[in-house]
Amino acid sequence: MAPRSEVETALADIFAQVLGVEQVGIHDDFFELGGHSLLATQLVAQLLNTFAVEVTVIDLFEATTVAGLAQRVEQKQLLEQLQTRPVEDDADREEFAL
Repeated sequence: MAPRSEVETALADIFAQVLGVEQVGIHDDFFELGGHSLLATQLVAQLLNTFAVEVTVIDLFEATTVAGLAQRVEQKQLLEQLQTRPVEDDADREEFAL
């Protein structure tokens, strides 16, 4: 199946590059396509450069497909956004009567 999002598209391209295959679908398994621990570390390094979130080899072992890993990347991106969101100033808050 073809990628459905920008994250899946980028991941499919990275999988294909690291594995040396022409094309990767979202349900293709990294390890079934010939991936191993050394390639996994290369993949993780590429992911860090592409998405600027920390994806570990453990993430890859737990989510071995493009679709599964995309979900993890998107969750980590969301968490990163929430953690770096500026704290509201008291003056910006609306007061609500109880």
